[in-house]
Amino acid sequence: MYFFYLSKIIRLFIYVKYLYGSYIAYSFLKWILIDKKSKYLSCISYIFKPYSQIEDKYAQTEIIDGFIIIK
Repeated sequence: MYFFYLSKIIRLFIYVKYLYGSYIAYSFLKWILIDKKSKYLSCISYIFKPYSQIEDKYAQTEIIDGFIIIK
């Protein structure tokens, strides 16, 4: 009989854990995407072109039928 109660408590714990995780994920996305004062989105959206490396200077590319061929 106690095993039945223990299984119910464990199942309840798992449900609460999933609900709490969903709430945290929702709050995080709301903070990033909706909050006007947040500068986090502008920080992660800055993508720059990487500098050319020595190997890149000597590589030749060619586009054939939509495929990029690196020689």
